[in-house]
Amino acid sequence: MSEKIEVCRVGEDRYRELMDVMDLSFGFINSDSVTFLQLLPKLYKPEYAPWENNMCVLENGRIRAVIGIYYQNLNVCGERLKVGGIGNVCVHPDARGKGYMRLAMDAVTEEMKHNGTDFSFLDGHRQRYRYFGYDTAGYSVNFTVDARNIRHVYGADYQPQMQIEPIADDDSEKQLLVDIGRTAPVHAERSPEAITDLLRSWNNRAFKLRKNGKTVGYFVLERNDANVPEFRVASPEYLKEAVAAIVLSRPTTYAYFNMPACFTAYSDFLASIASGVSLHNAFRISVYRYQRTLNAFFQAKALETVLPDCGCNVLVHGIRGDETLSISVKDGVPSVTSGALAPDLELDHLAAANFFFGLRAPERAAVPGLCPSLPIPAILSSPDHV
Repeated sequence: MSEKIEVCRVGEDRYRELMDVMDLSFGFINSDSVTFLQLLPKLYKPEYAPWENNMCVLENGRIRAVIGIYYQNLNVCGERLKVGGIGNVCVHPDARGKGYMRLAMDAVTEEMKHNGTDFSFLDGHRQRYRYFGYDTAGYSVNFTVDARNIRHVYGADYQPQMQIEPIADDDSEKQLLVDIGRTAPVHAERSPEAITDLLRSWNNRAFKLRKNGKTVGYFVLERNDANVPEFRVASPEYLKEAVAAIVLSRPTTYAYFNMPACFTAYSDFLASIASGVSLHNAFRISVYRYQRTLNAFFQAKALETVLPDCGCNVLVHGIRGDETLSISVKDGVPSVTSGALAPDLELDHLAAANFFFGLRAPERAAVPGLCPSLPIPAILSSPDHV
């Protein structure tokens, strides 16, 4: 009997089946691992309707493959981008080798081509996802700060007067936490209703920073009790004390702060005291609308460094079609517009992602004036990853 194959979303009535297939595919059932619901409550709690955010392959009516497509809005220096996050890519163990993952990925890609998505991102093995149009993009900086740094920079007797409190499920300051997050030049649009689930996903813990009886910031701590994937304060005046409070409260008496370089108040201060600094890739990216995406992230690049004046035209053969981009920097202000000018450089989709966002790209030799401005920082805070 031939199999009936359907690619679609399912309804709320199949929530339990959807979660079971994902947990089984990843080996979370009958093991010591946490389930998807425990790992990512921000996505899989019933109140967030995960069945609406997953493309499924049905074989004779049964869910055999699932790919999550989670849309969010990202504010990049005042520009609003629509972003599609790809997660929980899986195939039921009994249905592997039938091409179902490609069917689901093709369906998701086709959807994003037509619904105004600016770029898509995921985490995963580079070569595996290059087949689907994703490549390494962006960077953030990891700053190592320990108790000795605090002692030598702040003084041997320094003790921060800032209090650290866990963020509770019923926290009364959820809107304030969202508002503090919005002070960053690049931030996802978050709802107060979901903020605690979001900050505590990925097995993280979340804490408020309190000063003189009021909340002035927050930070997220990974389960190793050292990595700080997100840290925000309401004003730069609280940075010095907040860093000391976070570091000195750790049993390890050190912390790794992951911070985009374009968050200059944070990165400049952390760079001035850190004992170590390293770069990390942000994620894998697939750009659907290059002009909008590049124009936004070039503004972020301009925050972290002085861009030299330059100009060039690049033809990108993108997923949605060709885009001829006119890129210029004048008096340190970048601009990316669409046009029909003769290109100085022509790139296919994957080459363009590496050219603009990758650490190194040989094609940059063709436009030396633009080289000091590259790569540009595609970034998304770790709690917003899917």
